[in-house]
Amino acid sequence: LSACDIFVHPSLYERLPLALLEAMASGKAVVFSQLKGAPQIIEHRKEGLLVPPNDTPSLTRALVELIQDAALRSALGQSAREKAGAFDVSLEVASLEKTYEQALQ
Repeated sequence: LSACDIFVHPSLYERLPLALLEAMASGKAVVFSQLKGAPQIIEHRKEGLLVPPNDTPSLTRALVELIQDAALRSALGQSAREKAGAFDVSLEVASLEKTYEQALQ
């Protein structure tokens, strides 16, 4: 993470990838899929950029914008760090444990 400027995690299914929170906590500008749980983590254009799932042109536009705009990358990264620091991961862990328990039954 320390070597990258932008963290990109396009996904079709994930609610809350821990890698995304780690990147945010590291102060990286993030691009993530606009999935059901995404708005609780990232407000579009505040803590990162959200793109529709499986939409390569939108993902490309988001990446080009971040590559070309260092000020935006910096602002998103700083806001992402603040948001990640305030996020309670234990709630997500409890939800994930419940999902696994249900699957095993």
